[in-house]
Amino acid sequence: MKKDKQELSISRPGPLKSAGLDHGMSQVSLVETALSPLDYQPDTPIRHVSDYFYIDRERKRRKASVVVSAPGGLSPTDELTLYGLLAITFADAKPVLELTATPHFLCRQLGLPVGGDHYDRLRESIHRLSLVHYHNTAWWDRQKSEHRDIGFHFLSHDLPTKVNEKVRAKEPWTIIWNPLFFRLLVHSQGFVWFDFVTYRDLKQPAARRGFLLLQKIFHHRETTPRFDLRSFAVHQLGYSPNLELKSIRQKICKIIEIWQDLGIVAKNSDMELFFQKESPGKWSLCLPRGERFEQKNHRPWLYTKQPQEHPAWDLLTELGLTPHEINLIFANYSEQIIYVTRAAILARTYSSKSKDRRSRFYQLLNQNHDEKNDLILSWPLHQLYLNQKHGAKNDHSVEVSGITQDNEIQQLFHFPPFQEWLKGENE
Repeated sequence: MKKDKQELSISRPGPLKSAGLDHGMSQVSLVETALSPLDYQPDTPIRHVSDYFYIDRERKRRKASVVVSAPGGLSPTDELTLYGLLAITFADAKPVLELTATPHFLCRQLGLPVGGDHYDRLRESIHRLSLVHYHNTAWWDRQKSEHRDIGFHFLSHDLPTKVNEKVRAKEPWTIIWNPLFFRLLVHSQGFVWFDFVTYRDLKQPAARRGFLLLQKIFHHRETTPRFDLRSFAVHQLGYSPNLELKSIRQKICKIIEIWQDLGIVAKNSDMELFFQKESPGKWSLCLPRGERFEQKNHRPWLYTKQPQEHPAWDLLTELGLTPHEINLIFANYSEQIIYVTRAAILARTYSSKSKDRRSRFYQLLNQNHDEKNDLILSWPLHQLYLNQKHGAKNDHSVEVSGITQDNEIQQLFHFPPFQEWLKGENE
């Protein structure tokens, strides 16, 4: 079926499972609501609206809305790609908004099968994510201790066109996070780190979404707030609002059993006690914290990452560098790995001979910090900047067409300078 063909396959882990991600990463506001309906319709544009409640600075209960627009559709399994790519990006000592890696590395880290068809599925997942626009009327900014009205795209991509099977796994892919989204992640400090193996092994998308929400809640509470059962199923998990309440309860009970088996929800509790009838046709749900959250978890960013676990390893190996040389590079450039990555990509285009590529790489790596060096550091972000500036200028021209030319204010066009755009301050 077309649906099965286009979705990511997570039925079995990829090779070298021990080299895959230990932890995934999201943000507190992202896990508050479902990003898409559970019923995935391939190539069907969606506009998914979810609501949730929060407490403002004045201790008043407010209603927030999240609108996710996905012109290319959005599969629930695309969230695995999104949160996995974020975890890979933020594993660096000084994360930057650009991630370059081979599809083989990405599939291996995400615990997905490797090979041509699987690379194509990952490519389609990234395509869908790049088209998504996310709008939250009450995004939580922990640094400012306030809720913000925020809208952004997740990412842009720079992928090679489909090539033959032999070179497909070795061609680097580049993901560039939206500057505003990246700045929010860096400065909001509202990360949700979670066990990626558990997340990936949960077969039901609703169980995975609920797991992330409970991870966020049980980090500081022994029980969840009392959720409205229908609202929890529809807005937090993504079930259809047309489901009967009886069917919703049956589905939630099956998911709770899965959570109990994994220690996410307390096992030694009567499930019937989780539900409470509030009024005719209205039920609420409150879940107790499981034993897996009773223990203090090690923070994943305190782990020492080995060079072999970094996406630049594959790129440097392709240039003919030995493991000893690569280890030395990582030791000397531990906080400038993005510079190493871009130098490796530029060296790949220099010659078809590995000896020449290797020599060119070291030339780029050992340059003084002059204008050429700055060009490497800004590439390919500068090209993305020029593309967005050109698109914004075209949109402006359309907006002012037909307006009297003597109104000079209407003719003004402003786009932020490159360095300001890079910081996401003028998104």
